[in-house]
Amino acid sequence: MPASVRYSGSRTSWKTFAVLILKGGNGSRAFALEGALEFRFFPNSERALSSLVAISADILATHETLLGKDVSACVRAFGNTRPVSTDAADPRFFYGGGRVLITMNSLAGNSGMGWPSRLLWLDGASRDDLIRSQSVYDSACTSQEVTRTAKLTTISNSPFCMTTFFGFDNRCGLPPFVPVYRNQDGLFGQLVGHIFPESRFGYFPLALVHSPTERRRFVPGQIRAYHGLRLPHFIGLLLDTVQRSVGPATSSRMMRRMGRELKEFGSLPLSDAREILQAHCCRELTGRLNYLDGLLERHGSLPEFWAADVKAYATSVRTAITDPMRLLPVDVRRDCGEDALTAVRDLIGRFGSLVESWPDMMEAAQWLRERGQPLAPSVEETAR
Repeated sequence: MPASVRYSGSRTSWKTFAVLILKGGNGSRAFALEGALEFRFFPNSERALSSLVAISADILATHETLLGKDVSACVRAFGNTRPVSTDAADPRFFYGGGRVLITMNSLAGNSGMGWPSRLLWLDGASRDDLIRSQSVYDSACTSQEVTRTAKLTTISNSPFCMTTFFGFDNRCGLPPFVPVYRNQDGLFGQLVGHIFPESRFGYFPLALVHSPTERRRFVPGQIRAYHGLRLPHFIGLLLDTVQRSVGPATSSRMMRRMGRELKEFGSLPLSDAREILQAHCCRELTGRLNYLDGLLERHGSLPEFWAADVKAYATSVRTAITDPMRLLPVDVRRDCGEDALTAVRDLIGRFGSLVESWPDMMEAAQWLRERGQPLAPSVEETAR
């Protein structure tokens, strides 16, 4: 295994679209994501784990079937024994050929979600399981215990990234994680998608257990409230604008440009920073409202217990749009109070400086490594 390929798991640790499906019987591979990641809901972790079959598997070898490989190589390898279909292919999936840079396992146990309102956006089989009875729905709104599984081994050009269990191929020089607040992994996936348009993400049916040491539950009724967007979400909204303005570019140029734009945001007058953040937040929330309205219409506002929560959440969002402070990142508001706007601007600017400098830092680290000069002494050397 190349030294630059790493696998990671986290104890603290969903929007996708279809691309390519390899159809077949047991063990068939799917290159699709819309509907491929399915939720099932359980009242406790014991029930969630008992719904799956425990097996002995080589986790790293599983990741190596996709990680760092061109999509064409994956198709050839899997297609030797399984039929391949592109019926559900998204044309963007084939742009640039495609190479799998991120791989993730399925999950069993705690969902890792920050708020239960995400459940309201589910559709397809996940929604069917959520609303199969009011008792199941009520339990799902508080328990946080789920299975989130890929039906088949999946590759997508959607940058969904939740690093509960993941592998990454850093030979191309992936961007840094934002070092503060939750949803760092979501922003990381978005950055990878912007900087490497040819990047692909892999998802495996093999589930690993996410079991935090403390018991986590949502508060009853919490699903009906809009709590806010986090700082990494705001950074992602800003980066969407940068990506559209830059156009085609090398990965290093794109990374530097994105970092520069974020850094320049950090030097804006507070009034300008506030206007930009609030405009992005309003557009995002309007999009959520339109999506939920579409769900209500598509499902005839049924079942009533689900529709009531969707409508209550939508009312909460509309109320938030009228409050300027609630259009700032909720996590920074919690920590900084009235100084939240200044803190948001400065944090975004500092992260921009890091992203802009990251290619140079990677080059310097590689230069040192080639000369046998580590960035820091080993633990053994320090102990001596």
